[in-house]
Amino acid sequence: MPTGMYKMGTISKRTGFSPMLLRAWERRHGLLEPERGSGGHRLYTEDDLQVLYRVKELIDSGRSIGEIALIGRETLLAQGVAPGISRAVPDMANGTTTEGATESSLVFDPELESSGRSLIQAAIELDRARLDRTLDEAFARFAPNAVLHNLIMPSAHEIGRLWMCGELNVANEHMASDAFIHRVAKLLESASMGLQQAPSVLCGCFPDENHHLGALILAYELTRNGVRVDYISGPLPFEDLEQAIEVRRPKVTLLSVTRTALFHIHRPALIEAVRRRRSETKFLIGGQGAPDVDPALTELGVELWGSRLEIEKLKHTLRL
Repeated sequence: MPTGMYKMGTISKRTGFSPMLLRAWERRHGLLEPERGSGGHRLYTEDDLQVLYRVKELIDSGRSIGEIALIGRETLLAQGVAPGISRAVPDMANGTTTEGATESSLVFDPELESSGRSLIQAAIELDRARLDRTLDEAFARFAPNAVLHNLIMPSAHEIGRLWMCGELNVANEHMASDAFIHRVAKLLESASMGLQQAPSVLCGCFPDENHHLGALILAYELTRNGVRVDYISGPLPFEDLEQAIEVRRPKVTLLSVTRTALFHIHRPALIEAVRRRRSETKFLIGGQGAPDVDPALTELGVELWGSRLEIEKLKHTLRL
């Protein structure tokens, strides 16, 4: 192994972050840039380690991972870690910490931590009344954006992790997702008022895509930044997408896909739809399932943004 490189197990042990979380932050937020060894395994650099130490410092100060990701890897690296900081980080897999740090498991805002644990427990017990009540109380006490980024998003991530680990089933995950989607849809509806004349984005999900929360949150964030969003809920067949483009005439059409396999299944139909409609709208593809590179789509003018669709960059595209 090259000098100054660390295997995932070593990074996980030194930081306390589980391998699953490290992969998620690499994929969703671009915070890590591991290289690949001869066998295809990840090798992390000293810069990756320093970024994680800085992330720990910011989490301890009450920042959410969503807020930290917006700072960007290079800025996090330039900021460095304050002298004397504890380098033990909560292990998101089992709630333990390394090197004697205090116990913690979920990355919630400290003021919302109790609410977050209540949401998780409500999902486990399939208690929709408790879940709704917890959200009601949070929205009554905190600003909507704080509830979204510091409660709903980390809760959704943790529920998804528990489902992937087999600790929750589809019913648990769907109940919680339905509650979160309902609340974010209300936020979007409220934020949309007064934007009838603003440049528009058509936002939807790939055909057969069952994970809609990320796209809905993006639609809300765009709306808060002065973009009029026509959000189409649920999986969107491309023929229906083309009809929507013809009717709404959006400057940008943004599609979310969370699974790589799903992207490849529908890629041929996507290419044909883009060819027919690219003179009417600009296409952006985002989400965990979006590829980093696709020459055929790029040649057609499609932008691939992965899971880090930058609001300011999109506003520039819209010339706001």
